[in-house]
Amino acid sequence: MKVTPGSGDQGVDVIAMKDGKKYAIQRKRYSQKLGNKSVQEVHAGKTIYRCSIAVVITNNYFTDGGKEAARALGVELWDRDTLCKMMAYTDHMAMRAAAR
Repeated sequence: MKVTPGSGDQGVDVIAMKDGKKYAIQRKRYSQKLGNKSVQEVHAGKTIYRCSIAVVITNNYFTDGGKEAARALGVELWDRDTLCKMMAYTDHMAMRAAAR
């Protein structure tokens, strides 16, 4: 995993590898829903950093316009509900491993 510099990051905050695929990830902590700007930025960053997958992660949700742009550009959206499910799964797996 690599964290990109704060400025000039081309819309990508983190570059990560999983299962041989390179991810371009943009993180947003907002009090309002995210629109299509973040989707467009990470899509461009995906190309610049030669990544396979682009993802926008937020503690909130996405507007209909943001969802539409993501579908058209093939960008994954991880909203508040997705993050909660991921954390619950991680906790569950950690508890199973500890019980062994």
